[in-house]
Amino acid sequence: MENDEVNKAVKRFLDERFYLDWWNFNYANRNLFYSLLDKGKLHEFADEVFLWLEEIAYEYTALTPNYRVSTDSYHSQLIELSNCLVYSYHKLANPSAPLNPRYESLLGLYDYPFEKLHPKEVETVKTLHDMTIRLGYLVVPLCLEPNSDICWNAFVKKSPTDIHLINTTPLYVYERKGSFPNDIQGAIAPELPVLDGDWNLVIYYHAGEVLSHFKKQIEARWNDDGIPVIGKSNGYKVAVYANRKLCSRRKVFEVLRSKVALLDIPSKGRKLWLSFGIGHKVDGITSSQRTVNKISVTEILERQKVNVTDYRDKAALYSITQHQKKLMEINCAAIKSLKLDDPRLKQRWDLEKSNVRRAIGLYHWDQAKRRDDLKESGKSFYQAVFENIVEQRESGKDESGGTYKYDKKPSRKALMRNTIDILKEVQPSVLEFYYRGFNREVHGNKIMWGDGGVRDSIVEAMEADYALTKHCIEQVGYDAPYGSRKARMKRKN
Repeated sequence: MENDEVNKAVKRFLDERFYLDWWNFNYANRNLFYSLLDKGKLHEFADEVFLWLEEIAYEYTALTPNYRVSTDSYHSQLIELSNCLVYSYHKLANPSAPLNPRYESLLGLYDYPFEKLHPKEVETVKTLHDMTIRLGYLVVPLCLEPNSDICWNAFVKKSPTDIHLINTTPLYVYERKGSFPNDIQGAIAPELPVLDGDWNLVIYYHAGEVLSHFKKQIEARWNDDGIPVIGKSNGYKVAVYANRKLCSRRKVFEVLRSKVALLDIPSKGRKLWLSFGIGHKVDGITSSQRTVNKISVTEILERQKVNVTDYRDKAALYSITQHQKKLMEINCAAIKSLKLDDPRLKQRWDLEKSNVRRAIGLYHWDQAKRRDDLKESGKSFYQAVFENIVEQRESGKDESGGTYKYDKKPSRKALMRNTIDILKEVQPSVLEFYYRGFNREVHGNKIMWGDGGVRDSIVEAMEADYALTKHCIEQVGYDAPYGSRKARMKRKN
């Protein structure tokens, strides 16, 4: 019981971070796959990459012949091999980059293949590495055709098989070039920050210094000319770099305070903790339905049938709860620090709502891309979508398990209305994420369904989700709903 609340906070954060990476991977996958397809270079690129990896595997005996029995298994091994090569080059090009324990284990499994390459082969790895850093994920699996059904099945239909498949899919995440915050960046020694911004304030914190003093100095020197430096650079524990034009005094102090809180976690544990769970799902962490710190010591003792009159038992339980509270404070500070470093984790949707609505948004985007080579066929973008709907209707069912309704208008809204009808029939609870109280009011006949009102409100929300999906795929990046709207407004102006 003593670790339940700590585990709950860690699991919540790791889930958020994993699914952020999952959606980002799906957006990057579609960006690269369809851009290569549109240019007529997809098959050439994919064939060249996998043939080259086969040559490397054969020449350096990284893979044994029995992997060829299953094509999928063999491709998975080639992808792992490619990650070994790219990760080794990444370490060489970025000596201060933190180690990834999972990638390190793969190096040993494949007997450190990068060290055996010839200079020409290293150049090929450099090309793959540069594409990987541009996209934020290992480039090799991104050139494979996206799985159009897995997200719908996992998050809308709640298929255990597909949820497990997502949770066990390796994503091979890399720090994307240019993805560092451009307003504030913090670093804990001896790790070095990646300074690619326009910084005009630097803060150095040493162990034991009083944080409130820094708050006063930030306030006092905020309007100074040049690049004010607060603290001494020699032997610092935490460094914070800020662009005062893009952030506030309060945020600078929050970043400093959250980084200082991380000093309570040993450096080895911190590095592993930061890497753990990034790019793969973490299971088996339990959670408590009630905050342990709010339960009285007496109540805990009574539940465990301990004599509450025994002072020693009370003291022991009190010590445990205080230890739990300290762990929780450290853990929450660490999570807050990571969220400050990655603004993408600040979104207004909760995790389940985000997964469901992003899955439906991606489903609509994929439906519009189902036709093979629209330009050659001469069909319009939405005509192809409509024909796909009609094609599905003739069989009576769509791929999502619902019955299609006929709609004569070949538009995106027609596609969305059909989706709503499917969800209303097979998974009405999902519509609660678009219209709160839908099941109570619509199914309870308290409000009219029809073609207007509730239905139009849901279509409008789905249109916004489609725009968010389109924006994320085009920008090769995860964004929150408000971020997508903000970007669209900038383009209009």
